[in-house]
Amino acid sequence: MREGVALEKGFALYREYTEEDAAAFLEMHPHTLAQIRREGLIFFVRKGPRHIRYIGMRIADFIISSVEQLDAAEAEAEAKTPAERAPSPKARG
Repeated sequence: MREGVALEKGFALYREYTEEDAAAFLEMHPHTLAQIRREGLIFFVRKGPRHIRYIGMRIADFIISSVEQLDAAEAEAEAKTPAERAPSPKARG
């Protein structure tokens, strides 16, 4: 699966990428990726005080895990009964 993600997004699995490049592959702003990194949600390599790198394989893993989380949320929503999906009377106003 990693290979397919890397091929589709145009990056190599065993190459290191800057924060800007990794953010472009993930289709997000570099500041957003930096926040995700600080939260410990993506693996990175620190090459120096201000030199952060991301391995292509870990970029692919992040994309895959994001898709899996969305799939799980959709499955949970589909498992609810129609009554559970209906807005509550408070929400209706």
